[in-house]
Amino acid sequence: MLFTIRPTIKLSLRQKLFLEMLYRKEHKRMEFTARKILFDMDMAEDVVQTVFTSLFKNVDLLMSFESPNIVSRYIFICVKNTSLRFNEKFRFHSSLDELDDICPYEECLEDEEILKFDVKKLMKIITEMDSRYGDALYLKFCLGLSYTEIADALSCKVVTARNRVYLGREILKKARKQGDLDG
Repeated sequence: MLFTIRPTIKLSLRQKLFLEMLYRKEHKRMEFTARKILFDMDMAEDVVQTVFTSLFKNVDLLMSFESPNIVSRYIFICVKNTSLRFNEKFRFHSSLDELDDICPYEECLEDEEILKFDVKKLMKIITEMDSRYGDALYLKFCLGLSYTEIADALSCKVVTARNRVYLGREILKKARKQGDLDG
């Protein structure tokens, strides 16, 4: 059974059923995504286990999402970033945590201003930008997650999540100056 792995986590019956349904629905897709990034079945299985451990901790957040598509997108982002983190850790690639040193939060687009943009144009720009920043912006502005929740989803430190949102905002600021976001 799926829940005998982590007996220290107390889940309600509703949460257990939700996670079991989620596992049945998303497991193969998660494994496929991880395999495409890692080219290693064993590591892909490790990624799926790691992501589901994170999902156990965030089951209330997942249950609060309004649509199954939002849950699927959240899980995809978690799997993709956990796979990249595994790839860096075990293949000795350079780390994305180089962003930890960049922390200029003074001048950036206000959250309310971003939410006023034309949604279709905003989503187009977010999906076209580097996924490190696009995923962070999606989680922040489309799902309304906190920086801690974003860091957990992206498998990075909170300061890295803040930096990615900040740098994504900078990209949006440039798009706004070019007139790409005017509704």
